[in-house]
Amino acid sequence: MVQGHVRGPANVEGDMSLFYRSRGLRIVLPIVTALAMLMPSAVRANAPCSTRTLTVTGKAVTISFCPQSVSRNDNGEIIVHAQEQVNASGTSVVNARVFAFLAGEQTSRAIEILPLNGVGIAGKLHLSLAYHDGEITIESAVLTPGAIPVD
Repeated sequence: MVQGHVRGPANVEGDMSLFYRSRGLRIVLPIVTALAMLMPSAVRANAPCSTRTLTVTGKAVTISFCPQSVSRNDNGEIIVHAQEQVNASGTSVVNARVFAFLAGEQTSRAIEILPLNGVGIAGKLHLSLAYHDGEITIESAVLTPGAIPVD
């Protein structure tokens, strides 16, 4: 008697189960892929932190933004949760910030008002922020009171 693989009624159910599972995977995988493409992109684990040093009333002020997460709200805005760090004269302040940027733009912009009293400087910086490719950068800054441009 030659021994081989004989499929009997007991194996039909197992074979059909495998058929339906592989067929289901072929249907579900493209749907999951399409949904993932529609979802907002998450910030990469190594999302770029931007750092810029400005001279404010003769003092160096270093400001860093590190995006932590990105999502979209019902208004179509990109919501970026970020850690903001401000350093000046040996003093450092770390804040959790939430920024709303317009979706659909290659580079989107927002305004932030940053009080400097935490680092020993009187006044507030009005920052023009840009969001592009997962990174928040400072485009321009004005110190108030007085509307003094800062570089």
